Amino acid sequence: MNANTTPYKVVAVFELRPGTADEEIRRSLEVGGTPTRLAAQAGFISAEVVRIDDDHTMSVQTWESPEACWAALQVVQSQPDPRGPQESILVSREFHAGAVVGTVLPA
Repeated sequence: MNANTTPYKVVAVFELRPGTADEEIRRSLEVGGTPTRLAAQAGFISAEVVRIDDDHTMSVQTWESPEACWAALQVVQSQPDPRGPQESILVSREFHAGAVVGTVLPA
């Protein structure tokens, strides 16, 4: 990322089948999980996986640009899961995204 680029954040909240948040986190963080596959794409900066409660998780991703983010997502979604078929535990997902307009750091 160069000095003139504004980072792009994507926040995804996942509603899961009851009691499956820990399983979703395990799947997300293992090699071949969507976050690890996204991390290999151009423009990826970082991602955090957050446990909200037993039934919800959240992903917070930082990208160099919206174009990099959505191009990477298309690439990953077009590829078969390298781990093979996975039983779906997803009930619904909600995405929010936008350019970073400010950062607060400790004094």
